[in-house]
Amino acid sequence: MKLIFLILSLFLILSCSSSKLAKRDINEQEIPESITGLNDFHEEEEERDITEQKVISILKYADGVFKIGDFDEAIKTYLEVYNNLSYKDKYRGEALFKLGMTYGNFLFENQENETALQYLKLFIKEYSISEFRMEAYNKIQELEIKIEEEKKE
Repeated sequence: MKLIFLILSLFLILSCSSSKLAKRDINEQEIPESITGLNDFHEEEEERDITEQKVISILKYADGVFKIGDFDEAIKTYLEVYNNLSYKDKYRGEALFKLGMTYGNFLFENQENETALQYLKLFIKEYSISEFRMEAYNKIQELEIKIEEEKKE
């Protein structure tokens, strides 16, 4: 009986001291990188939001100058958006589509149907699932007809 009591006491003492060691180890541990990376993730997310707001503003600016007839400025701005790989494909695709539409606009005094056709075909190739695809297909058909008619004249 004394032997059992001695063994239980020894076991109890050892288990208490090992739990104190475990608590001390937990308190002395460094913060894992995965937790500190969470803060970095939130900062990157904020940067992405700022970048997204920026590209939306740039596209609105380009749309605005297009509407007032400054097609050269619109083309320049759409090209800047399309060529910036840090922007999401959604916005780059929209810029490429609008670039083709601007070159093919009959109000544009330097209308370049061939260039418009190239940009729109590139748009279809790169962004075939875009919301603008049907409009791009229609414009491509229209431009191909115009180009054929110009060649006949």
